[in-house]
Amino acid sequence: MSEAARQTKPASPYAAIALTAVIFINLLGFGIIIPLLPFYAKSFDAPAWQIALIFSAYSIGAFFGEPLWGRLSDRFGRKPILILTITGNCLCYLALAFAPNIVAAFLIRLVGGLASGNGAVIQGYLADVTPPEQLTRQMSYQGAAWNVGMIVGPSLGGLLANPDAGPEGFRLPLFVASALAGACVLAILIVIRES
Repeated sequence: MSEAARQTKPASPYAAIALTAVIFINLLGFGIIIPLLPFYAKSFDAPAWQIALIFSAYSIGAFFGEPLWGRLSDRFGRKPILILTITGNCLCYLALAFAPNIVAAFLIRLVGGLASGNGAVIQGYLADVTPPEQLTRQMSYQGAAWNVGMIVGPSLGGLLANPDAGPEGFRLPLFVASALAGACVLAILIVIRES
């Protein structure tokens, strides 16, 4: 984006904060679930290979999601794609709380990974609206949010889960992850302007 275009469409002063929150919540939700997955899958009496598939489903989805959402955001805009992907994450966490079996859980994790592959969209938005001299600093904040989400998420998931209660014992952390993603969507609707 040219400097003139940058000046005609200034970003909200809170855009970078909101986008940092998106990264944090993506990784927080991911971190909440990761340490619980073996126990969650075992609550469905899943064998070891199915537990491994549940782990890999999210990453497989994210692998295909990154280039897909990046291309679509170039065509349709960053804000609508961010809203779509984070809403998808919100609904996937909610659906995982009520998954009836291990196959449904695998498919939900796959779609959730696909929806979470919005890092390229966030970086594209930042590149669109951030002056060149501040871009490295903004990208470093994204990396910090990534790491903090991975630190806080597993602790939060462990505190909220009750593995002895079966699949229902994992609903509270999934509800929290879903609610955080929903709050993120609201923040983007309110704070983010199209780049």
